[in-house]
Amino acid sequence: MGRWDSWHRIEYYRIEGRDRVLAEVVNDHGPYVGRRPVEYARLVLEDFLRKWEKPEG
Repeated sequence: MGRWDSWHRIEYYRIEGRDRVLAEVVNDHGPYVGRRPVEYARLVLEDFLRKWEKPEG
């Protein structure tokens, strides 16, 4: 495992035989840095609605 670059690092592994292979690394720290709670809540809601194909607003 390499050096951690943030506190919100998520590592996804897949199993190949008896080995764990790193498949993807996600840094989810970004969206709420420097935002107020209401702004972050709206961002999360819009993302959720977009994924479920619902109209925003």
